Amino acid sequence: MSDNWNSSVTAPKALSTEISDALSKQIATGALRVGDRLPSEAELSQRFDCSRATVREALKRLAARGLLQTKRGNAGGAFVKCLTFEDAAKTQAETTALVLSMNQTPFAEALAACIALQSGCADLVAAAHDTADMKALSAAVDHMARAHEAAAYARAHIAFHQTYVAASRNAPLIYHVTGAVSALKTGLRALPLEASNLAPITALHRRIANAILACDAGEIRHALATLQATLTAHAAPPTRALDGATATP
Repeated sequence: MSDNWNSSVTAPKALSTEISDALSKQIATGALRVGDRLPSEAELSQRFDCSRATVREALKRLAARGLLQTKRGNAGGAFVKCLTFEDAAKTQAETTALVLSMNQTPFAEALAACIALQSGCADLVAAAHDTADMKALSAAVDHMARAHEAAAYARAHIAFHQTYVAASRNAPLIYHVTGAVSALKTGLRALPLEASNLAPITALHRRIANAILACDAGEIRHALATLQATLTAHAAPPTRALDGATATP
């Protein structure tokens, strides 16, 4: 018998996971609506033929996903909570960063996805931005101009692009793109950036801001593409010449 005879066998889900999945499906389909009170632990325990401890574990899973809130007192219990785009975006950003890290996704690949998503926002950003957005973008560019190392630049970069996405005023789009933007933080910090090569990158961000102010979606996309090419070039590992010296590709 092969040593890996059970490699194709899928381990069954924990009962608490099955319960949380079932309740989550009811919430997604509208069978349970925001504000609805879930059945008591005793009722759920009877329904799923399990212990109350297992039910509590299932409810904890849902609460961790932002789908439930608990109230104390005579009218207390577990209630369906409205999962806001803002709360969901925070969770997605953390998950995206973790997935990219665990799968050792190259920075250039993650950057390409992020720029593609932001390019898709260009028309909305050009049309929907306001004065507050422009002030925030300008402030981020100023922070870039004062940055002398990659970590400071990374913070300003994330702030700029989060503001850019928020300027679209499209909640579903902001939810999807915010995670991709935030997930770049680690990769940006690792780039071999110094004051000398931060200047052209800062100039590109100022160019993006000016294009937004001019409501020029085409120029926004063009500047984003140039930014992608510039950062990708910095992220590329140096190649080795035949004599052992390091050569820039």
